[in-house]
Amino acid sequence: SDVPLPASCRSYFIFLHMLHSDSPTDSPRVDNVAILSEVTDAEKEALEVLKNLLVDAIAQYPGSNTMPEVFGDVRLLMFLRVAKNDPQKAATQFKEFLVWRRERNVDDIRRDILEKNMSFDEVPNIKKASYYLPFNPCLRDPAGEPLHAKDGSFIYCERLGMIETNGFIGEVSDDEFSEMFIYLSELGQLHIHDHHKRTGESASFMLAIDVGGAPTASWANPKLCKAVVNRMGSAGRLRETFYPGQVSKVCFLNAPWIFDTFFKLLRPFLPKDSLSKVKIFRPGDEGIMSLVDPKNVPAFLGGSCDSPLGQVPETGRLLNDRFGLGTAEVETVTIAKGQSMQIPLTVKKGDIVSWAFGVDAQDILFGVEVRAQKDGQMTSEFVVPLEKCSSHRSVRGQYTSLTDGRLVLVFDNTSSWIRSRTVHYRYEIVSAEEAAKLDAKVASVETT
Repeated sequence: SDVPLPASCRSYFIFLHMLHSDSPTDSPRVDNVAILSEVTDAEKEALEVLKNLLVDAIAQYPGSNTMPEVFGDVRLLMFLRVAKNDPQKAATQFKEFLVWRRERNVDDIRRDILEKNMSFDEVPNIKKASYYLPFNPCLRDPAGEPLHAKDGSFIYCERLGMIETNGFIGEVSDDEFSEMFIYLSELGQLHIHDHHKRTGESASFMLAIDVGGAPTASWANPKLCKAVVNRMGSAGRLRETFYPGQVSKVCFLNAPWIFDTFFKLLRPFLPKDSLSKVKIFRPGDEGIMSLVDPKNVPAFLGGSCDSPLGQVPETGRLLNDRFGLGTAEVETVTIAKGQSMQIPLTVKKGDIVSWAFGVDAQDILFGVEVRAQKDGQMTSEFVVPLEKCSSHRSVRGQYTSLTDGRLVLVFDNTSSWIRSRTVHYRYEIVSAEEAAKLDAKVASVETT
């Protein structure tokens, strides 16, 4: 064919040549890629010390001179930076990494990726895992090139709130999940190295994890908490230990109030320094849009990405629930053209009100109004301004009441004189006392 291969694909064939080359002159040096331009003089000095400390370990490792993304300067710098520029500490961690690679046969995984020119969608067990947990390990354009956040990071996108827990834990074994995770980590490292080789710039992954959609009771389910925390926590620990620097940000999106307690269970799995990467965004926050151009974000998060490879599969609970609203206490209403609907809720100070809805077609205006008595008079304020919401995504939000009064959910179709709108919605009110009990229930879960 005369059609040129994407740059990333060409790099894979270069890697293959390196892998099977018998001639010493054909084997590239592991430091054959120019050092990152942003490296400081102190880091350069520490890097030289680190390389000297690892001379024997690298020389004794089979095929080390054919694996630049494993033994080259870019990878060593990632270990060095996590070790806070301490060459001795970085050397110890790198040697432990090499032991782990041999124990888990990671070089065979790397070889399999290269020989098959494997894409993220072809990783073993990924279709099985993503059937129960909707995720895309790397959002890409139609040609297969990674899409980027504003800081240049690649984007991993997951809908944890839509996980079908029983299937994820019961049908996907720990060994299958672990194998998939190592494949993804190795493939991610190859992409990071390839990106630097082509551009001279560093790269990493930003994890965009949408936790919206799971009912409060699900977060407080001990079985769900323990199973998900143990599996996700172990995966996070593996990545931070053996693929340091591969992830630069972890963004939890649409996080309900109870997620804070759930996240506390994850914290012990991660090194303290890794916790600084975590950002938690509430429903209604600008969230990922402050970090990624909308054209690189799927519609369910409010973006406009139209690449088939830039989507997250509508699997897990979404298979039978388009908007991920659940089956309990979901109401459906048709709002006539030119009309609006108000849902008044009586609330007390400290109550946490959450809502979620989806509109079947077109769009509708939605807002949240608070009405309360102040100085003997009724006051009214929109705490969530009326805003157009499209049919491409579910809309979620929460509000903690500052006083006794009324909170009104407003669905406004007055701007349409032609079409009615069908809206599916649910809401939940949790008192401060109930919230404290649920927090305690989640906090009591014992993880391993």
